[in-house]
Amino acid sequence: MLINVDVQKALQQLKSLRSITASSNARLRSGHKPDAGMKAVMRQWFLDIGHQLDELNQLNAIHVTGTKGKGSVCIFSESILNQWRRRHGTLRIGMLTSPHLVDVRERIRLDGEMISEALFADYFNDCWTALKASNTMEHASMPGYASFMTLMAFHVFIREKVNLVIIEVNAGGEYDLTNIIPRPTVCGITAIGIDHVALLGDTIEQIAWHKAGIAKPSVPLYSVPQQHEAATKVIETRTAAIDTHWPNDTIHLHLPLLCRLSLPGEHQYENASLAVALCDRWLCDKRGYSLIEAADDVLVPEVVRGLQSASWPGRAQTIVWAKPDSDSHRIYWFLDGAHTQESMQVSNGLRKHATIDSFMR
Repeated sequence: MLINVDVQKALQQLKSLRSITASSNARLRSGHKPDAGMKAVMRQWFLDIGHQLDELNQLNAIHVTGTKGKGSVCIFSESILNQWRRRHGTLRIGMLTSPHLVDVRERIRLDGEMISEALFADYFNDCWTALKASNTMEHASMPGYASFMTLMAFHVFIREKVNLVIIEVNAGGEYDLTNIIPRPTVCGITAIGIDHVALLGDTIEQIAWHKAGIAKPSVPLYSVPQQHEAATKVIETRTAAIDTHWPNDTIHLHLPLLCRLSLPGEHQYENASLAVALCDRWLCDKRGYSLIEAADDVLVPEVVRGLQSASWPGRAQTIVWAKPDSDSHRIYWFLDGAHTQESMQVSNGLRKHATIDSFMR
């Protein structure tokens, strides 16, 4: 596959930032913990690329954190809102997720598609040039890989004039790279478990404290039912202290059961329910439109189509390889991004029960 020369140069420059990321990771392993100073530096970099923090509020963000399932919630949300856009128009959707599977451009999406090579090269150059020019003794280092991609995503969304962004937290929440948005429209928390212990701590309480850090005063926040009661208590305590609106009784866990999800696994119904709640709240606040037909307690067609058509390669995906000229010689590959003990157990169960109609040929 031919790659645009400008994109090749951008990718080489982007890879050069990995040494900064490696240095940061080494500091974490040595016991250095993240703090508010990390967000202050991120805000300064955002100013350096030519923007003001208030511009982030104009992105009308859906901000999603959690240990497991946040990528699924984001892709369900994007799919639902894209279906709404196709029917009603007047909506331009951006999405930032990480990590990528094959192409770094997967991280930044516009209206359901990763950004083009031309846009990637242009906007990368904008950010790279601006940050190099501001690389003074006051803040002498360039951002690391993930920080740069987050800054670039914000730059893309602002320049492309999106009406809505779906933002997946990189790790944690309170001190995360994405948590410089002063006022998102709505926030969501997926299932919380043990992960990123060097960064977040090794207890559910410590990790939940970080996750709940995306909460903002008077901004609605939804959570899936947490497996660990300790996580729920921490979320309740933090949201009360921040004066967050937590209307968790409006997550309709039964509604997605009325349709077949495109992503396999019983756990995806909780993720789908959270996505429906986030999208419904966003559309109610910004467009005066509800995704739930209250009289009949059913989902509107846009939601059903969105939940049935969401595609997330490399997540509980089965691929079958057939030997040429042979109907009997096949190799089945099961791909997933599970990275916690609980997720691995679920992933293994899905592998055992994979059916032929889930195969991607």
